[in-house]
Amino acid sequence: MPTICIPDDHDVYQGNLWGEGGIATNSQNSGGYEEPANWVKMLERTQTSHLPDTDPYNPVQPAPPVAQGIPPYFTGMIYGDVGFAILEDRKFKTGKDNPPADLNQQFLLGTRQKGFLRAWANDWDDQTVKCVISQSPFGNIHTHANSGYGFGLNDRDTHGWPTHRRNEAWELLRKTRMFQIAGDQHLATFAHHGIEDPADAGFSYTAPAIGNFFPRAWDPIHNSAGRIDVVNPYKGDFFFDGSGTLPWGQPNLTSAFPHHVRVLGAGNPHQSHNQTRNISPANLHDRGAGYGIVRIEKNSRQITFETWPLHADPDYPNTGSQFDDWPITISQTDNDGRIPTGFLPLIDSGYQLAPVLSVYNESTGELVYAIRTRDNLVRPPVYDNTVTYRVVIENGVSTITLENQTPLLPEPPAINSFRALEPRISTRATATLRWDVSGAETLTINGEDVLPFTVDGIGFLQVSPGSDTTYSLTLNGTTTGTTIVLVFNEPEPVLSITSAAKDSDASFTSLIPLDTRIENFVIEQSTDLMTWTELGSENTTREITGANVILTLAPFYIPSSPTNFYRASWR
Repeated sequence: MPTICIPDDHDVYQGNLWGEGGIATNSQNSGGYEEPANWVKMLERTQTSHLPDTDPYNPVQPAPPVAQGIPPYFTGMIYGDVGFAILEDRKFKTGKDNPPADLNQQFLLGTRQKGFLRAWANDWDDQTVKCVISQSPFGNIHTHANSGYGFGLNDRDTHGWPTHRRNEAWELLRKTRMFQIAGDQHLATFAHHGIEDPADAGFSYTAPAIGNFFPRAWDPIHNSAGRIDVVNPYKGDFFFDGSGTLPWGQPNLTSAFPHHVRVLGAGNPHQSHNQTRNISPANLHDRGAGYGIVRIEKNSRQITFETWPLHADPDYPNTGSQFDDWPITISQTDNDGRIPTGFLPLIDSGYQLAPVLSVYNESTGELVYAIRTRDNLVRPPVYDNTVTYRVVIENGVSTITLENQTPLLPEPPAINSFRALEPRISTRATATLRWDVSGAETLTINGEDVLPFTVDGIGFLQVSPGSDTTYSLTLNGTTTGTTIVLVFNEPEPVLSITSAAKDSDASFTSLIPLDTRIENFVIEQSTDLMTWTELGSENTTREITGANVILTLAPFYIPSSPTNFYRASWR
């Protein structure tokens, strides 16, 4: 199994690191590296030389070093259809003492890493999900630190500062629905970050420390130093600008750099509440030590985060359970928390299953977002109805570009379609149910909540019925649609070519082969009966009648040659 090992501040023998682009320093707080450059290079080479090529989109290769000749190591890695953007969130960061008054001269990721993330957003080769691996979360998500649990909200070692650069980072991650996996904070947290509004960006998961001798806690109500005997509520939306109240009514707190954070989980140490796990040594087990597991379900794009105390083994439940707030599951698209102001017209990419969808602001040319779709049906959300958009759909072989796309307002509640993509399956096989709805507040299939599997009105659910089963989709408790999955004990032979016709009104009927999606039944065209070209889905129509599918040339289809032959086949 590949290992990502990225150095942090203590690895370079500093209590904290503000790298200032690699410069030398004799005071870590002003920014830079205190140890000799050759030693830093040796340390980073030891831990990161196994990673893919650094700064991979830089036209200059090998990628140039930063100050003192220290090479960067930020890069992208693909494993198991997951794209990992591996960042250096300290090497380029501005020192905390006397930073430039000009905000343009304060940095977090630096210009080169931001350029890498922009290029990474357009590169979806062999990837279905993207995430970021870096040292610390892009936010200040602790209120207490050290063995005395000192209180503070202005820790510039966290990436809540510089705030405008932190916001830039979340804007870049949001373009590809990336979530962040981080460490360093000695405290397990799970947070939904905001830029302009609460939770309008993506999620960060900070794993706990394996050995934690510098504990931290998240307890905004307890706004003074020391331990307390009670466990205060700590989850909710926070923006520490001093105005209004905390989520539970207490006066709000004030930070020098407020930013939106919605905390959904915190593995606060037992010690901070004068409690104990009664496991020796207490200074290890009572200070929030543990480990994290992230499970990515690539078909549904559901991501589950687990946080386990150090003594617990997931394979043996009697050894202990997870931290109180975990597991937590999100969808890939939850990493853009904005509420759409409208949607572009529904796109059916036909035989292009799970293509990459890129949406651009047509006037500026800026990428709004890019994502590999879950299937061939997608309704692109947008967040500004005053502009038009260019949409690009790519599957690695062909590209479809749709220009001058105008947003549509959200539609009233309705079930637009609901069907089984494989309506006939063999025993123990799997069928996929797909639906297209609008205005869903609640959504169930045979009583099971499927709203978490629904993205912009499009949803999928895999089922394996043991016998013929009728599935009922219920929208908002009233509107219902149904579809049937037929189950056969023995597989049937798959049809190849069904027929040929010299007629622009060609229509073909076939029994649906078991475990086959009807999108794989296609019409091909030829002028010489030797070379056949598949017609796109926009030129054909399909209709299911029982166990049969009828495939017909679309009524508006105009052949490019007066002499055309047509045949249907199963791909």
